[in-house]
Amino acid sequence: MFYFIHKVRSSYVCGVGALVTCLPLSSCISSSSQQSTTPQDLQVVSGMAGFLGSSNSTSNGSGGNTAATGIYGAMGGSTTTYGDGAGQAGTTVPSPMGGCGEVLSPIPPNITVANPVFRFYNAMTGTSFFTMNTPAAFSIQGNIAQDGGFYALIQPTSGYSMVPLQECQSTSTQKYYITNSLSCDGADKSVQFFGYACTSAGLANSPLYRFDDTTTGDSVVSTNPSPPEGYSRESAPLAYVVRNSIPSAITPPTQGVALHRFTNPSGSHYFATDPLDAYTKGYITAETGGFYVLSSTANTIPGEAVALYQCLGNSHYFLSTSSNCEGLGSRQSQLGYIDSTAQYGGSPLIRYTNAAGDFIETTYSIASYTHTSAGVTYTVAGDPDGAGYVQNATVGYIRVQLIQPLPNVSTAVVPVYRYFKKSIPDHFYTLSAQEANNAGYVTEDGGFYVFQTQWTGSLIQLYRCLTTTSTPQHFVSSDPACEGSTKESTYGYIFPSNAAPANTTPLARWNQVSTGDHLVETTFTIIQDPDSQGFAKGKGFTLDGTIGNFPAGDVGLQPIPPNYAPVYRYIFQSSAGPSHYYSLIYSVTSALGSSYNYEGVAFSVVTNGGGGAGQAPGANVPLYLCSNTSNTGQYPGTNCPGGTLIGYLYSSQVAGTAPLNQYWNSGGGDVLAAGADEGAFITTFSGTSYALVGPEGYAPGLTPFVNSSAPATEPIYRFNYVSGMLHHFLTNTAAQGLAGGYTNEGVMFSIVPSAGTPWTLPLYQCQVSDTNDTYASTVLSSPNTSPPLCEGDLNDGQVTDVATLGYVYVIPMSGTVLLNEYDSSADNLDGDILDAGPTEGQSIQSSLNYNLDGPIGYVTGTN
Repeated sequence: MFYFIHKVRSSYVCGVGALVTCLPLSSCISSSSQQSTTPQDLQVVSGMAGFLGSSNSTSNGSGGNTAATGIYGAMGGSTTTYGDGAGQAGTTVPSPMGGCGEVLSPIPPNITVANPVFRFYNAMTGTSFFTMNTPAAFSIQGNIAQDGGFYALIQPTSGYSMVPLQECQSTSTQKYYITNSLSCDGADKSVQFFGYACTSAGLANSPLYRFDDTTTGDSVVSTNPSPPEGYSRESAPLAYVVRNSIPSAITPPTQGVALHRFTNPSGSHYFATDPLDAYTKGYITAETGGFYVLSSTANTIPGEAVALYQCLGNSHYFLSTSSNCEGLGSRQSQLGYIDSTAQYGGSPLIRYTNAAGDFIETTYSIASYTHTSAGVTYTVAGDPDGAGYVQNATVGYIRVQLIQPLPNVSTAVVPVYRYFKKSIPDHFYTLSAQEANNAGYVTEDGGFYVFQTQWTGSLIQLYRCLTTTSTPQHFVSSDPACEGSTKESTYGYIFPSNAAPANTTPLARWNQVSTGDHLVETTFTIIQDPDSQGFAKGKGFTLDGTIGNFPAGDVGLQPIPPNYAPVYRYIFQSSAGPSHYYSLIYSVTSALGSSYNYEGVAFSVVTNGGGGAGQAPGANVPLYLCSNTSNTGQYPGTNCPGGTLIGYLYSSQVAGTAPLNQYWNSGGGDVLAAGADEGAFITTFSGTSYALVGPEGYAPGLTPFVNSSAPATEPIYRFNYVSGMLHHFLTNTAAQGLAGGYTNEGVMFSIVPSAGTPWTLPLYQCQVSDTNDTYASTVLSSPNTSPPLCEGDLNDGQVTDVATLGYVYVIPMSGTVLLNEYDSSADNLDGDILDAGPTEGQSIQSSLNYNLDGPIGYVTGTN
């Protein structure tokens, strides 16, 4: 290991190295050359490497001509040459350390004098922060690398006043800031220590300013004195750091080569520097997860950078630094170079494999994990394809500045599906399998791929055309005018046949003169599909010609996409308890015959399921609407004789589905079809008697249930007046109570303002005709009269429904309180009717002789 000698104006610091002599202020001598220079500021000498002169040195590094072979030559110009066997005469060269220490760029790889501190911004929280651990920063969702980092010295420089630089987190705002003290402000938490900086301007040092956003509490530091928009600069610099600024952590060095990641329809992975290489091998889906490798061994220590090979074994590609692919396969190509050790601060490139023999190489975790920073624990998502993969080997190391989650390449390809409708006849090529299925077309082999963008100027565009005949038919063309027919849309781009790269596939068009049907075939299809060229010629198709060449193999049969229909849920509350009604018919009214209230979409069913040919695969569990013999309800079930078939559920879980269970209320006979989250709530709620009957299947579009009340933004006011006795008036409009001469008692509670929230019922404003008092109720004794009658004595006709105030919960949701009805007379009519919470209810029962009539529902904000 070789170290620099750092000599500062008033003293000097000797590094440790071979044959190095420390001298007084005026000069330094290397024993390898025995030459000296007279710098104005600072001299740096590397043992066995000759001189690296400062920017004001008269010799400018020329004294290193006798440098030892195989170690380092001197620096010439601004380029360091390693292992060239001799020094070079140079021109102006920056010192590795200037004044308090300016970092030499590039830093020789085995000498570390400063820590690079990178700047990030989290777009989800609006928080800036700095870090030396870029892989950890990139693993947190929402983090974005930004320009504006800095270098902090690993050790304080002797003879200069130094301060530490560390990052803190505010306990009040949770925002991060950098301070020049080992103690954070007040009770704030220390996050990480970066290193040291100067307290005053040395030679070639840059002031580090701190900027604060007083609105958001965000804080950043920068060597640029101009504040970012919305930020104000603190008056004095925080410290003086080496160099001006370092770029974004994701900026690749000039020698970096991007390896993009791809996968094929079988789930096998492939890395390529050229997307076309991947596409022509059938790896047609571009994925996030690539990385950079070195293009050469320039500027590396001999033996440090090793070749990275693409290998193939058992039909799966993998990466290796072994020229014989570790005996696991055959070498296909060399992709670049990576480090053999972590000496550069690199991150390990880990190879993972699964039971199918596929490999994934990544610098990130293959599985999800938790990450704690400054007391906050984050869940970091693993590789999206990582399920079932286990660690296989460490391939090598990727340098920190090369690590970034490379996005999908812009040259991505998309499939064009082939469908056929015999009744026309019409071969239909589309980017949407759902479109073809909805139009009654049947899937066929023989689709192809197109590029999404014209990423190279030689590509031609393909158009979807429709003939103008009495029975329009589709065809594919490269003519923007669709050869005189109607242009419907575009597909994408392919190569022209006369400029197509090797390994691309010709796309030929056939025409059936007798019917006008057009067919597109590929050489891949002709070779692999016995029903291709033979089919075309046998059915009277003649060859129109080759349209162009496309970048991948054949697109095969497509699964039948499912068609969904929503199932709506309604609720009715009676003295026996809640009753549910399910229907494919949407209605927000009470037109279902028993004042059922709309709760929303419960789930969806697959209407084209059943398990037969031409039906959506996997959706084979029939679901019926069954009449509830215990009440007027209607529920979905998989076993009810005489029920109406409404669709199908999946027999096993697929993406976008969740288990649908059946629950039964032994108290009132209600049958509820719901997810496990809602089922867990109602089966443990003591106010009901629901129990799990069993699973029905897996339903798409199952509405999630959360025990949290919807925004209760509808305030309900209570008024009173005394006329022989106490009277109350309940309304959702304060002006209504004031107009009647009542005294406003204030907002008593709040309710849900609109229909569609599960487990809610309408809350009616009921008025007593002889007193004009109003109260709230969820029960209509005569819902079909005009106007409907509220609960009460129907014989005297004194109680009528005035309006719907809003909606209350049937069961206790988070943040709700039970609302009861109390009255001051035996017949509920002649006396006052008061709606109140349990606390007030107990008081008026004991002091004013009110009687408890019963519960109304659950509201927020009552007492």
